[in-house]
Amino acid sequence: MAHSQCCICGNSITERFWVCEACERAYDLKRPFPEWPEWARYLQRDEATRRRRRDHEVQVIPVSLLDRAERAQVDRLLYGEAEDD
Repeated sequence: MAHSQCCICGNSITERFWVCEACERAYDLKRPFPEWPEWARYLQRDEATRRRRRDHEVQVIPVSLLDRAERAQVDRLLYGEAEDD
């Protein structure tokens, strides 16, 4: 099983948990997630995002490999207008 980090202290934990046992006891988190304090839910969502990014590789395509039409489309998406060549 993959290992991850406790979203509060950063200690190593198994993937299926969000907090280590010590933080669970210290911050009274042995209850359903919707009942956690807002700060703890924020840290859990941040850790979930970190794990998703860790587990999903992003493909990088250099702009120089795109043809003119593709570059114009990227310009519109990023800047709202096409670059004139």
